Amino acid sequence: MGFSTQNELPRVLFIDNEEQIRNAFAHMMKWRGFTVDVAASAGSAIALATKKRYKAIVTDISLPDMDGMDLIERLRSMQSYASFLVVTGCNNLDPPTGANVDEAITAIITKPWDSDDLEAKLREAIVLHDRRTLCSEEHPPTLLIVEDDYHSGYSVQEYFKASGFRTIWVRNGRDAIAAFQDNRVDVVLLDIMIPEIDGYSVCRTIKSDWRTRAVPVIFMTAKGAPEDKVLGFDADVDSYVTKPYDLRVLKAEVTARLKARQHYNALAAQTRIFRQLATIDELTELYSRRFFQDRLTYELIRAKRYKQDLSLLVVDVDHFKRANDTHGHLFGDMVLKQVADLIRSGLRRVDIPSRCGGDEFSIILPSTGKIGAAKAAERLRRLVQDHVFSMKPPARQGGAVGAANEHLRARITVTIGVATCVDDRYPGNQDEFVDWADKALYRAKSMGRNHVAFATARHGAWCDEVSLIDSRPESEVGSR
Repeated sequence: MGFSTQNELPRVLFIDNEEQIRNAFAHMMKWRGFTVDVAASAGSAIALATKKRYKAIVTDISLPDMDGMDLIERLRSMQSYASFLVVTGCNNLDPPTGANVDEAITAIITKPWDSDDLEAKLREAIVLHDRRTLCSEEHPPTLLIVEDDYHSGYSVQEYFKASGFRTIWVRNGRDAIAAFQDNRVDVVLLDIMIPEIDGYSVCRTIKSDWRTRAVPVIFMTAKGAPEDKVLGFDADVDSYVTKPYDLRVLKAEVTARLKARQHYNALAAQTRIFRQLATIDELTELYSRRFFQDRLTYELIRAKRYKQDLSLLVVDVDHFKRANDTHGHLFGDMVLKQVADLIRSGLRRVDIPSRCGGDEFSIILPSTGKIGAAKAAERLRRLVQDHVFSMKPPARQGGAVGAANEHLRARITVTIGVATCVDDRYPGNQDEFVDWADKALYRAKSMGRNHVAFATARHGAWCDEVSLIDSRPESEVGSR
């Protein structure tokens, strides 16, 4: 269908010459419901602004190639409806002034910022952007008018055109459905008594599709009896305006529905973010512990029903606390993110990796028996063992970062416990499955870490056999 749900996440441009600040802003705001582009200089920001439209632009006041205020004036001429926020390290910055700057800037943010306060200011800026564009000539809302009476339809169309709306006028129900499907419609003004398909049926068609049910439909009709209104609300109409109507009242009703739609879009975006936060780990972008537990239960049920193998890997980062204490929490976060990247790179698309807390990861391997799980675990162990974990150290007080080529580096290893269902024997529940993978993990740790060990269910019950996996090169073991 031609209609867009308009539930896209608001796009924000962030400009700062410090890479760590750019990365921190992008990561933080992504998980708070924004799409973020970043730029290291004014030139890069201008290049992005020529290609994309932004609801809010956040810029440092001090940039290497242009003053921040001058950049805002330049971007203001390119993105007339965008809201601007200024980031500065000065606590006593005077409010900026200028021909186009003062009305565009909605907030001044002092480093280091509070994340919740920054999010609140960004959302206020986006609301201001939406208000500017609501009835702008550049983004006029589209109104579909369905009215078979020529004089009524013409007067409504001309009135809303003069008020800044884009209008589409059709005179029967069949054309109404076609026009709705072929255009991006924001509000529908719908007569009930129209040829071919009546207004009730047109309304039901719009509301029956989950992609378009949020589009406001307003009945404008002479059928104002209580039973007629009941039929309308049964068809999920949003509002009722009875003929003869005052065009000013009709416009007020349309405007109110547009504002309600904006609130709906914001709520829908927040709902998606909350759902994502419930299923995705914020730091590593692997699945969350909650998702892992639900999915493991599902995979166990599926494996039992179809008599399929199923394996579970529990991965623990060796001596993570020591690395964290030695190099700092930023380095520890980097290690976890890179371990997650290595896990993703070594798995199939059907495998399900998750972070279950701290430095522990779990991986569900559907349709995978003992040999396949052993090879997958050993491949992952080698990937981590051979990887050099490195990051640029954070700036010290005064902005110094030490030698130009100074990096924090470390070698990290993982220990992996594997639990596998074989011979059509399965654990009683997901907790039992995890417990046996944990037992295998403890066995591998007792052998000196950087090992893989497994536990297997067979002969009718889970047994106490926990064995080390052969760590021969993969070329000798075969392919999974």
